Amino acid sequence: MKKIKKILFLVILCFCAIHINQALANVSETKEEQVEQDFVIENGVLVKYNGTAEHVVIPNTVTTIGRAAFDSCRNLKTVVIPDSVIEVKTLAFHLCDSMISIQIPDSVKKIGDGAFELCRSLEEVKLPNQLKIVEKNLFYGCRNLKKVEVPDSVVLIEKYSFFGCDSLEILDIPKSVKRIDGNFTESPWFQEKQEENPLVIINGNVVNGEKCVGEVTIPKGVRRISSDAFKFNRNITAITIPNTVTAIGEGAFISCTYLTQIEIPNSVKHMGMNIFERCTRLKKVKLSEKLEVIPEGIFWDCKNLKQITLPKSVKKIKQLAFDNCDKLQDIVMSSNVKECASYSFMYPEGIVLHAPKGSYIEKLAKEEKVAFESLAINKKSISLKVNKTASLHVGTDTTFTTWKSSNSGVAKVSKTGKVTAKKKGTATITGTLYGKKYTCKVVVK
Repeated sequence: MKKIKKILFLVILCFCAIHINQALANVSETKEEQVEQDFVIENGVLVKYNGTAEHVVIPNTVTTIGRAAFDSCRNLKTVVIPDSVIEVKTLAFHLCDSMISIQIPDSVKKIGDGAFELCRSLEEVKLPNQLKIVEKNLFYGCRNLKKVEVPDSVVLIEKYSFFGCDSLEILDIPKSVKRIDGNFTESPWFQEKQEENPLVIINGNVVNGEKCVGEVTIPKGVRRISSDAFKFNRNITAITIPNTVTAIGEGAFISCTYLTQIEIPNSVKHMGMNIFERCTRLKKVKLSEKLEVIPEGIFWDCKNLKQITLPKSVKKIKQLAFDNCDKLQDIVMSSNVKECASYSFMYPEGIVLHAPKGSYIEKLAKEEKVAFESLAINKKSISLKVNKTASLHVGTDTTFTTWKSSNSGVAKVSKTGKVTAKKKGTATITGTLYGKKYTCKVVVK
């Protein structure tokens, strides 16, 4: 009987063991299925990760990590991206604020805007060696990021890519980078640059000048003034830009409230929006003769700008370009201007548009019901005594008109149109604006 009970017990034990093993196998299988189900993958694109794991290895069937695929995965600590991936989309790892490290293979050629934005625990990143652009907001708000390795494949660093990286200590920007539009906050790396020179220049880009004081001279060889470079600097009074600069980024001089005049050299072909916004003391401006478009909001809220002449090259004026310029009274333009966006000008009381007769600007003035004056010299003849002076101008221009005297011994003319009588006789003063000549006969008695 005892023998039978023993055999029966062993049979029951074996039966239970089989069922327990089967149950464990089912649990294991279920876990594997859950892991696979955590990844939503469509045609090689990882659309969404729905898991809560701390350590994730992305499947090698993935070629693209989709937009916001890991957005707000706050448990995530480490990520390994396989070398099957060639692109990481915008905001892919946005707000993964526990993520300490991520391995990005060299197969990745593009990483989208803000891909690691607000990854506040991220400490170190090595960017892939096929990457060409560090896109805007890439590491925005990564306050514990200490080191970033940028490969020499990169040619452009976009705006706000390292903004809020307050712990950044090591950032080696290779010479391959031709354009830097990044705003760098008070990190150890950036503070070291400012201590070397308050005018921070990297690879021919004026990256920052917020600590500059008084009159600033940008050295020859600089190619670009980056976006927001001097933003909110209320201590600069004048700035000299060399003829090696070809572009000025958006908002470069926003709220430089003690800047009174500026000359943009003819080497500059591109200017971003809102460059001189709220430069409330700005009175005199000379723009590049290579500029074809007056950007959006470029002189917005320049309260003391009273007169401006646009170069002959300008064809288009974008919206809000001169909005809130309360004292603007005279704008001189050529017949090449063919388009003005809505709200390009605020048209304060008393404003006069000056342009050739029959031009688009004349038509615009009629539509907007503002004063128009066709371009003409202010005096066609003058009589002066020796050593006396008179002022000539075409329209109200004092910027682009070139002046010449037929007889400088009788009447001399300055670059600004100031005529000085030298001795008795007659001379003809010729002013040339936008390719047209305007003359004034001078009789010295």
